[in-house]
Amino acid sequence: VRISWDEATDLIAKELRRVIKEYGPSAILAQIDGHGEGKVVHSPHGCSMRLLDLLGGYTMQVRNPDSWEGWYWGAKHMWGGEPFGLMDNPTNLYSDVAKNSDMLLFWGCDPTTNTRGFGPGDMASRFSYWYKELGIKQIYICPDLNYGAAVHGDKWIPILPNTDAALQLSIAYIWITEDSYDKEYIESHSVGFDKFKDYVLGREDGIAKTPQWASKKTTVPVRIIKALARQWAKKRT
Repeated sequence: VRISWDEATDLIAKELRRVIKEYGPSAILAQIDGHGEGKVVHSPHGCSMRLLDLLGGYTMQVRNPDSWEGWYWGAKHMWGGEPFGLMDNPTNLYSDVAKNSDMLLFWGCDPTTNTRGFGPGDMASRFSYWYKELGIKQIYICPDLNYGAAVHGDKWIPILPNTDAALQLSIAYIWITEDSYDKEYIESHSVGFDKFKDYVLGREDGIAKTPQWASKKTTVPVRIIKALARQWAKKRT
């Protein structure tokens, strides 16, 4: 039976009070895991925690950091971060980026609205202000002119949704044909590069993944693709 929002909230409030009165606040199970980007009711640090605190407490189920397991444990061994291996927005990385980068590439993301779930949501955006002061160029590739691109971006490259792979392949085409990629790194850190190279150059399927080919799929102009690839290869990105 369809009911109004007012009726729904009254029903939920009534049941919460009933369960707490009969069984105690620990009988309220708050399954409020999930990432915190939304900053809404579902977040463990959002409205639900505060409201249930005011009702006397609750039992909280929050999942393990399964979606960032790599850096959760990697940070423990690579950066320190004892005793739990959990560093807040891998803090040391910000310093490394500031010291060793000429250009930052934000591909399909917004450092303000796509932040890490359990950390301070606006820190990435604050750091973007500081990177700008340091003269580090920031390039945004995304269909929409999001907040980060509008406020921090030195260059916004709009792209049709779901055509990112075409743009990436055309960038690789420029690097391969202009011999501007890091061969030593490829040799020591990759497997199957020869097959990838054959695909990019069109030896496998007869279609060279040129900027002209990618431009038709992505709507990104050929000159922009070439400029991005060359800047990326030239600068520490």
